[in-house]
Amino acid sequence: MRRPIAVLWLVVAAVLFFGIGAGTTLAIKNETPPGSGGKPDPGVSSAACPAIPPEQISAATALAVLLANTTVAQGLDPSDPASYSEMFDKAKGDATSRRELFDRYRSAPPGQAKRMLRGMLMSLQTPDVFDFFIELAGSDDPEKRLDGLEVLRITGRKIPEVRNVAMQALAMEQDPVILSNAIGALHPGIADESENAAVWQQLRSFAQHTDPQIRAQSIRGLAAWDKAGESIPFLKQALVDAAPEVRSAAVLGIAESRVRTDELKQMLMRIAHDPEESPGLRTNAVIALEHFALSRDEYARVLQSAMQADALLDSQLDTAQ
Repeated sequence: MRRPIAVLWLVVAAVLFFGIGAGTTLAIKNETPPGSGGKPDPGVSSAACPAIPPEQISAATALAVLLANTTVAQGLDPSDPASYSEMFDKAKGDATSRRELFDRYRSAPPGQAKRMLRGMLMSLQTPDVFDFFIELAGSDDPEKRLDGLEVLRITGRKIPEVRNVAMQALAMEQDPVILSNAIGALHPGIADESENAAVWQQLRSFAQHTDPQIRAQSIRGLAAWDKAGESIPFLKQALVDAAPEVRSAAVLGIAESRVRTDELKQMLMRIAHDPEESPGLRTNAVIALEHFALSRDEYARVLQSAMQADALLDSQLDTAQ
């Protein structure tokens, strides 16, 4: 069963970390599902966690994204879709209804009801909803902090308030899962020189962390915040990191940024052609190489790598069916 080369992995992860250009996006089959406590889905390998800018998606798309995540969807009760839809429609235009949802969310125990409320709130995308999750991210309760930062990471809001609460967490946090989500919440946006320098310094300090998920998030962030090629040494090191999620983060960081050097191109080509690498990572390396100038010989090698990775993906998917 054949599938288009380099397309399959674009639909594996519905939520992306940073957008490319005017909405072109990449994905990798590596996600730490919301509400999982930072543990990757056993069906996929670990990697940097993606998000989608809220200005690029509709509420209906956001709901689909949440429900497409199998971990979030597990246990959801679809037996009463009418009441769920009615509650959602009411909350869209009524601030009082949203405040009631906030109260219900605060008091809800972990489980089905909280997952449904979380999905609904995330899909609303109103300013007060983001204020609510920013409040959670600044909580003294570590579970609430994780909850808030995780949502801010996924939703990709590029505003100072989100960056401020993330930076506060990075200055005091010790838990690696919360740290990873705080780093992921540092989505690049319009910032003055002092803020840009502070964010860069924080990301740089975590690029050598012992936890590979934190390294992966940091590398992704360094590439996204790069203004003049400062991330190149970190990307080169990450491309040969022992942890596959860090290599994946470097590949996607290169694809999503404007960083282009011949050395990075050659390193991406080695990953794309390496039979020891996962087909997903090889495919993403091929996608990243689309942004580089290729000679005729290089193009032939990349095309061969893409066909090999696509064949492996087909084989894996057919075996799983």
